[in-house]
Amino acid sequence: KEDLEMTFEEYQQAVQENTESSLENAQVGAKTEETINGEKAVCMPISGTVDKLNVQYWLHLVDHEDAYIRIITWTLKSKAEESKQIMQDAAVSLTIQAKKSEI
Repeated sequence: KEDLEMTFEEYQQAVQENTESSLENAQVGAKTEETINGEKAVCMPISGTVDKLNVQYWLHLVDHEDAYIRIITWTLKSKAEESKQIMQDAAVSLTIQAKKSEI
């Protein structure tokens, strides 16, 4: 975070715009708040087409005290509903280790 001059909200917007620009026919779903490893986080679903594949991304953005963390899970759009919970479980299983200087 020390090298970024943006708030968590501004970071979310930058990530969203970057992801949207890499997709054709991008559609952004509603953000949901979540907690990952005890940290404030949001999940942002974005779907679209990349390299002729219809994809569904879930961008999990974590506001950790030392850094903003981005976790990206994805699947084919046709598999999104059946994969959603698996992707959510994978994202929230993140464990953030202490910095080496704190050990």
